[in-house]
Amino acid sequence: MPTPISDPNASREQAEPVDAATDTKAPAARPTVQTPALTAPPSEGEDLHTPPLVTFEPGAVRKSALCLAFLLLLPFYVSLPAMLAMRLSYGLWGSTVGLGLLALAFTAIMIILWIQLNHAVRTYVTIGADKVKFNVPRNNGPTPFLRYTTTTLNLDDIIAVETHRECYGAPVVPVLLRTVILVTRDGSRHKLGYVHANDTDSFPLMRIAEMIAARAGIAIRDGGIVERSVRAEVAQQVAGFTYQSLAPRAIKDVEIERYNARHRSIVVVLVVLLTVALAVGIGVDVMRAGSTA
Repeated sequence: MPTPISDPNASREQAEPVDAATDTKAPAARPTVQTPALTAPPSEGEDLHTPPLVTFEPGAVRKSALCLAFLLLLPFYVSLPAMLAMRLSYGLWGSTVGLGLLALAFTAIMIILWIQLNHAVRTYVTIGADKVKFNVPRNNGPTPFLRYTTTTLNLDDIIAVETHRECYGAPVVPVLLRTVILVTRDGSRHKLGYVHANDTDSFPLMRIAEMIAARAGIAIRDGGIVERSVRAEVAQQVAGFTYQSLAPRAIKDVEIERYNARHRSIVVVLVVLLTVALAVGIGVDVMRAGSTA
């Protein structure tokens, strides 16, 4: 008999044992392969159609940095109420006002840190051969807040993978974010979150979109850039109120460049003004020291 030709590209497997009683081959136990979370950029030539389970989540460096920052600031923040109470008991109203303003700013920083730490710990997207499961913020805005929802979708039910960039704070302080939305057959839209448009390290949204689209057999739909108002988004998320005059509008990359140029000019003016104020303050101190000498 001719010798069968083996496929050189086939993966090597151990020979299946033969059951002597039935003279048939018993199926060999296959080892379980655990795929680690992928947070690095995709390697060249990576096959996005590969069936193994893949989990995407924020990297360990981001989680550790946020946790360390929160734990370092927490003792100082907890001590602020005692410091305020002590000053009030001694009637030190002048320093109490300044410390109260510092406490408000400190509170805002701690809330932001807690929100970002909560997002880094709880967010994940798991992609399998026929399903995708994700735990993402429940609200649709760029700020994740504290409420999350877990959703499981069949890849066959996904009819579109949309991505677009959103510009906030224009034209003074423009912030460009990117989001990915999964559209299913029943018309529901599932947003996977936000990252900065050029950010590929904190949470690889575009790599997630590419893998989901590849395994679902569809193309990614790019919606361009949408300019949104921060005031309108806050009113919508907090009070459910919609500003018709501040409705989102599509813009081009040229407008983003113009916003960035204006922002750089504003920063330069602020730096110059602060430098002049600092120089004037030092000059006044020097003149006063010279007159009293």
